[in-house]
Order: sequence, then C-alpha cells, then structure tokens
Amino acid sequence: MLRTVLLFFWLLASLPALGAPPSMERLTPAAGQRGTEFPIRVTGSGLARVSQVLFYDDSVRCTKITALSDNELQLSLQSDAGAQPGPRAFRVQSPEGLSELLVVSLTALPTAAELEDNNSPETAQTIPLNTTVVGTIDDGDADCFRVTLGQGQRLSVEAEAIRSGGAMFDAVVNIFSPDGTWLRSVDDTFETQQDPWLSMTAAAAGDYVIQIHETSFEGGEANRYALHIGEFPRPAMVWPPGASADQQLPLEFRGEAETWHQTVMVPAVSESTTIRLFPEASGSRAPIGIPFRVSPFASLTESAQEQQERPLALPLAFNGLVSQSGESDVWRFLVVTPAKFRFEVFAARIGSPLDAILEIRTTDGVLVASADDEDSHDSAISVTFAAAGEYRAVIRDKRGNGSSRHVYRIEAAPWRPTVTAFVPRPNRLSQERQTLQVPRGNRTTVFLGVRRDGFSGDVRLDASGLPVGVELGSVTVPADRFWVPLVVEADEQSPVGGGLVNLAVTGQSEAGPVAGHFRQVVDLVAASADQLFQSAEVDRLAVAVTESVPWRVDLQQPRTSLAPDGTLSLKVTVHRDAGFNGDMEITFPFLPPWVDGPQKVLIPATETEGECVLRAWPEAEPRTWPLCVEARPAAGTAEPAGVPREPGERRQRPRPLHRTAVSSQLVALTIARAPVSGTLQPIVTEQGRSVMARCRLVCGSELPERLTAVLEGLPNRVTAKSLLVNRGTADLQFEVQPEATAPIGSFDEIRVRLSGELNGEQVSWIVGRGAGLQIMPAGELQLGTDGRPLSRLEVLRKKAASQQK
Repeated sequence: MLRTVLLFFWLLASLPALGAPPSMERLTPAAGQRGTEFPIRVTGSGLARVSQVLFYDDSVRCTKITALSDNELQLSLQSDAGAQPGPRAFRVQSPEGLSELLVVSLTALPTAAELEDNNSPETAQTIPLNTTVVGTIDDGDADCFRVTLGQGQRLSVEAEAIRSGGAMFDAVVNIFSPDGTWLRSVDDTFETQQDPWLSMTAAAAGDYVIQIHETSFEGGEANRYALHIGEFPRPAMVWPPGASADQQLPLEFRGEAETWHQTVMVPAVSESTTIRLFPEASGSRAPIGIPFRVSPFASLTESAQEQQERPLALPLAFNGLVSQSGESDVWRFLVVTPAKFRFEVFAARIGSPLDAILEIRTTDGVLVASADDEDSHDSAISVTFAAAGEYRAVIRDKRGNGSSRHVYRIEAAPWRPTVTAFVPRPNRLSQERQTLQVPRGNRTTVFLGVRRDGFSGDVRLDASGLPVGVELGSVTVPADRFWVPLVVEADEQSPVGGGLVNLAVTGQSEAGPVAGHFRQVVDLVAASADQLFQSAEVDRLAVAVTESVPWRVDLQQPRTSLAPDGTLSLKVTVHRDAGFNGDMEITFPFLPPWVDGPQKVLIPATETEGECVLRAWPEAEPRTWPLCVEARPAAGTAEPAGVPREPGERRQRPRPLHRTAVSSQLVALTIARAPVSGTLQPIVTEQGRSVMARCRLVCGSELPERLTAVLEGLPNRVTAKSLLVNRGTADLQFEVQPEATAPIGSFDEIRVRLSGELNGEQVSWIVGRGAGLQIMPAGELQLGTDGRPLSRLEVLRKKAASQQK
C-alpha cells in the first residue's frame, strides 16, 4: 500500500506546472532614453516564470528580468546609442508560452517620471527643457509641467499617447502663460491623429505650464504617455515630401510659424520606402521623425519651370501641394512603350490633410483610370497603357479643400505582382492566435495566409530559424485558397524556449517568379465596429516550444466520404498521462466551406473516445480538405492536488488548470457525391387522415447493407415511422399520420434521411429534398378515381360538371 501511495505522488510530482502563458496587459513607463539602460514595469498575469524577452528590433535588448510577483515584472532594457527614436515591439516568453505584443518607445531626450501632485498649474512639476516626461493619466487626472523660457524662445511639445499602444487615449495639451493665462489647446492633428503637438514662441520670459489630459477627463492605468517638451524644431511637414535615392538634398521643414532649412543625405534604396527625418535647429534635434519618401527613380517637384519642361518618361515621382480650394494639379508624363504602371499617392500617410482623388487622362482629356481611397485616404491604381505617348496625372482633394499643408507625392512605378504572408486574425479586438506555441512532445494548429496581387498561382512558404526540434517544412498555399491550416509538432526532447522566425514567400506568375515577405499587423488599440486606431507591424513570426502537457489527441482518418447534404461521424481519441484525469473538450479550429459541426464535444474523464458529427450543406464543394481537431481540458478542471511547482516548494491546493489546446494530426476529409439519390413524391392529405408517401431510390454500390430511412421536416402533430431497408431497395413508402389538430398549410422542407454504418463510421445522406407536404382542413380533401388527391382546380371542375347534370 505504501509503495502505491509513493508511486502516486511520484507521478504527480513528475507532471509539469500547467500554468497559463504570460499575458502583458500594460507597461510603464511608455518610453526610455536611447543609449541608456532603463527599467520598465509590466503588469499582467503568468509573469513569474518569464525567462526571455523577444524584441523585433536588434537595437534594443533586455539585460535583466526580475519577477516581482506572478502579476508584475520588471525588465531592464538597453538600447544602442545610435538607435532611431520610435516604438519597439516585443513579447515575453515563459515555459508556458508567449505573451501578447506591446511596444515601448525610445527617445533621444533624457526622461523624467511624472510626480504627483501635479494636477493643476499651481502645483505643476518643474522640469528642464528638452525632456521626455513619462506618466499615466487616471480618471479626472490632468498632469502639469513647468518650464522656464526666455522671451522669443521656442517651445515645442508633442505627446505620444495613443501611439504608446496602451489604450484609447485621446489626449489634449494646453499651454498656460507665466501669468496663468490659457494660451493654446491642441487635440487631434492631421500629422499624428489623436496625439497632439504644437510649436510656439514665448512672447515673454517666465515660467510656462504644459498640461496634458484625456479629452473627456477619463483615464486608467493603461493610459500611458511620453510627453516631449523642449526647444527642438517641430515642423508640420517637409518640402519636398520625397526624393530620389542616394543624393544630398536641401530640404525645407515648415512649422506653424517657423521654417528650417537643412541638407540631408538621402539613402540608397532598391525599392520605394518611407524613412524618418529628424530636423535640427539651434543645437536641438526633433525627438519624433517626420515621414519622408525615397524612390529609386527620378522625382519632380512642383514649380512653374518644371511644368513648362517637356514631360519625362515613367517611372517618376511627383511632389506637389494643393495650396488653394478647388485646385487641381496636372502632371505630364511619357509612356515609352505599352506597359502597366502602379500609381500611388502618399498624403494622409505622411501627415497631410489631403483626401486625394487621382485621375489618369490622355492629352485631350479622355479619362483612362481614376482612384479614390485604398487602405487609407490615399489613392492608388494600376493602369495598363495600351499605347505609348504623353498622358496626364490629375490630383485634387475630394472635398475641394486646399492649404499650405495639403502636400502630396505621387509615385508611378512599373507594376509587378506581389505576395505577402500573414497569420489570419480570428478576432480584430484581440491578439488571439497571432503566435505559434507548441508543447513539446505534442502538436498545435497554426493558420498561414497569403495576399496575392496580380497573380493567382500557388505560393510556397519556407521557415528558417525555428526552435530546435520543431519542423514546419515547405508549405504550399494552393492557387484557389488564401490560407492553409498547418499542424506543427515539437519533439519530446525539444528545449523550452522561443524565437522570431523568418518566412520566405515565393510564387510564380506569368511574368516570372514572385518573391515576398511576412507582414503581420498586430492590433494594439481598437474601438467598436473593428475600428483600428493603433497597431504595430512585424516582419517575423513568434514561435515557442512550451512545457509538455499531460494530454494529446488523435483524429481517425475518415474512411468514408462526406456527401453534400449528408453527415459523417468522426472518431476522436484522447490520451491522458498518468496522474492527470479530467474531462476534455474537443473542437474543430476550422471546417471547410459549407460544412459545420458541433461547437464542442465533451469526452468525460472516464472515457478516451468520442464522436464528432460533421454536416455538409448541399452547396458543399466536392474536393478533399485537410482537417484536424483540438483538445483542451474542460472549463473548471483543476491541476492534480498537491503538485509542487518548484522542487522543495510546499504542496498547494488544486487550482484551475490552464486550458492549453493541442492538435491532432491533419487528416484528409473528402467531400464527394452521395452513393444514393431519390425522388420523393409530393404529399397531400387532410387533418386526421393518413396518407402514404412514396420515395423512389437510385442506389450505388458504396452503401451499407442495412439502412434506416427517416422522413424529416414534418410539422408538429404529424408523424411517420422510420423504415429499415436493405441496400438496393428501390421504393420506400412511409405512412404519414397527421393528427386531427395538425397545422394546415404547405410545408416545403420534407426530405428523407438514409443513415447507416459504412467502413465502421456512421454516415447519412439526404434524398428527395424539394418535395412538399400539404395539409388541408378536415373534410376538404377529394380524391380522383385513381385515388390521387385532386387539386383545387380539379375540385372546381368536378363541382361544375356535377351541377350541369
């Protein structure tokens, strides 16, 4: 007996700690100074065992991880001295898995923490100029900061609030003069949307107060901000907004009341891209970069002289400004040989208020193509020029607006097919299924999708840098699909850990090979109706091997096809390790189009097998699909009592078990035509009167020896006994028995279901769909001499004939 008890507790102790993956809800502060080591504190859950921080940018790294509790984590971060200011995306990883993605910003300015009580101008916190203040805004909160300015000295302020990715933080910045007079208030701007910024000159020397609050004085712990305050230049735009690559170029940075001139070195690029410029003035450098487009082809900038020159041949870029209301800018260009080009406007994406309408016309004004919004207020269109010659690009504001800030850039480049890989998002309001996490010795399901533009062929995905013991292989997304399910397996000896994996994306178009990349947009701040306010874009897939879990699942390969308008029962087997005993939930993470199944199937702790019934609608397409199931402990299942989480730790009470989902292997589900068809004759009767319903069958060879036939779709208080029939039966007759109170009317969903066991699997097929049942009031049914029910017209004719006699 003692040996049995000891063995039992040995098994319990050998089970892994079945906790939840780490979850990051928020962090503070929102930013740290580049080139220094700075701490951030993360709040969430499952943080006690975090062992790794994964940054998507190599310029930032974590030097120390300190778990303050299971809900709090302190990270020491170090960035390169030359790192570009801006947000950096990261995740944390523990033996239980990967967290959501959050961002922390780098600033070139020294940072200062907001100190309470600074809720009024009178109690404002004094800070030096050229400082980034980091803090949070609670309900009813307004943080105030005092700086000293000389007369004529510049004051620039910019808030990273919603851009910090914490919450729907619509910030407002106010400025108060030395005598307490309210001077300025800034809310939303075209350049930064919900985040305010301003630049002004001090009219008098003294102490000025900068105040930040939420527009409705709401707040919370996730309303973090980084407030840049100094004498740095903060332009509204740069002119021109883009240029050709690999050159030194004098630029003009235009602010609210000032203009700065600066010569920059435009980098060499092979493809058009957006970079960020950081203007400098009087020894101060802007903490936030201004977007600037760079292209590997010639750029033209709006001026009277250039417009009079002879047109140049595409590819080209056009820099312009819609400076007046109702203005349209016209650009001339040449197409040397018939070809296809893509025209793309950059305005809203570089901080311009222009809502562009773009038209391509011939020299005599004939419209060739036009475009409005694409993914933003910026227009884009692909145009095939059938003939060489001169053409026009015409751009205007949709609402007829214009101003000194309505800047734009049109890029016209040779069209080429493109392809991008991504992880489909099942829920835009969460980061669910945005990573690949697989317990060692087990399997998990991941979905990979592709976006094709300009071709429709197969796409191949190849992963590199996977954790040791994880195999993905080469994945092909068929031409007629935009995503595929994959089941990824980790070896039992795989070390626990995570990493960021590169995905090479290749396709084949009529014009030749197409190479792409992985691009995932991760939602950070979203509102109702799936409206996205802030996101982060990453170029690699986060993959982790987690601790093993004591359950696995297998799905039996179907031996029978699923027919449109039929059902098929699949067998599922769960495997539980010794020491774990709990109910298991079985779900389908995906199903083919026009196929549905149960929301979940419960396999009790006392059983190891279950059945999942799939139903195919008549519209289901005959083809073969991949299929798998996922298994997780049922809600409320607890960890085995007394399992120590660490060696030497005291036994704890049982607690809820994290419901890690593991996957079965992929099986092939074939949807094929049913081996039986049938025709059900229309049924006409009256209340309280039985009638025979006849169905003629055409049977194939792939049928069970014995079948059960059921007449389905009958209304209330109408019955028909099921029939047992043999394979090859050609005629079915059901006795339909309506009660005296059966409903009157026509019922169109009458059909026959044939069910049985084929190849050890329960299957069924629907035949005779489309036949109807008509129930008439008692006493109104009339039969002809052949016993057939007469229609209303036939009844009227019979009545008229009898009256004539």
